[in-house]
Amino acid sequence: MANGHKYFGSIRLLPKAYPLLSASVLTVMSLALAIAIKGWANHWNFANVKDYTDISLNTFLGVAIVEFVYVLYQLYFLEDKIASFENAVSALKQEDAALFQGISSHIDAKALLIRKMAIRNHDQHNVTHKFLKVFHYHGMPAHDAVREAIVSLARNFSVEDDAISFDSEFLSREMYQNFWRALIAAQIQRRHVGAPDLVVRITHSASVKLWKSPQFEMLYILQKKFLEEHGLIYRVLLRGQNSADHVTDYAAVIERMTDEGIKAYYLDVGKSIGEPMQDYILASFGDQHYAIIWRADLDVHGHFGSIKGSEIKIGLSRCMEYWTGWEGVMVLLDKKKKKPDPHLTGFLALTPDDDDFKIMKELP
Repeated sequence: MANGHKYFGSIRLLPKAYPLLSASVLTVMSLALAIAIKGWANHWNFANVKDYTDISLNTFLGVAIVEFVYVLYQLYFLEDKIASFENAVSALKQEDAALFQGISSHIDAKALLIRKMAIRNHDQHNVTHKFLKVFHYHGMPAHDAVREAIVSLARNFSVEDDAISFDSEFLSREMYQNFWRALIAAQIQRRHVGAPDLVVRITHSASVKLWKSPQFEMLYILQKKFLEEHGLIYRVLLRGQNSADHVTDYAAVIERMTDEGIKAYYLDVGKSIGEPMQDYILASFGDQHYAIIWRADLDVHGHFGSIKGSEIKIGLSRCMEYWTGWEGVMVLLDKKKKKPDPHLTGFLALTPDDDDFKIMKELP
């Protein structure tokens, strides 16, 4: 139906906004036609022709024509309204369909999430059940030994609403890997909804040789994946006055991290901080704030080259101590940026550009 008019396209020239004017014009045209008929009949002397020139009759015919045209106009106007109504109904149906599709997609996503949670909980329940079976046995030396080891590990756990801590190098590495997986998942979700990219700020003040260990390869892989999803990682490697690591060790690690896409910087802090024996990650998910802390331990060489355990702080108030420490690191890095050390070259001399430094200094 072109422009919503299928049946009355031939009378579209009628001015819809002026129906009275249309009626007046048609009346005058009818009277003119009556006069013309009278003149034509007189000219040809049609004696037997019925006299249609009677002014009253022609006036009646003119009014009848006007009424008929006015009815056609009303039908034309009604059809226009019907077409507008049909268009509105069609638009509403499309809007309802889009809304329904959105709700359906949301329900599907929630159902998938619930299914994954159910599978995960089921798997964890099975693993936990197998793990706790060791407590079913008594008076058996091997089972007793394993049970005592588990109890000793559990004694080192402290779990609160806003903090978790434990002592275990293996669990620390596992927890770190799982936390990076969570960061990757969060970054993917943020890209999907158009939210700002996640920014992770990290210090490292224990032995830098930890990052040259094969056990840390998985962390490199996970952090590279996070970067591929457009996340940002800023890491500052701190070297204290008593560090046993040579600056060349730092240069090699920074080169590897830079190749992976991590924005890593070297900072000689001298005595500006205490004995360098911890590292921490600062990560914020909107209004969720986390500080993940490694506690370093003395290795066989008497240096802080191994991991003793970890702490997790949850919430801005619990993380503020580490944000304050990060601010102090930014002050020292700013001094290095403004007054470069002539003895530092290559990767050791790297400093963030103005844009990166602005992001690094942002606080929640």
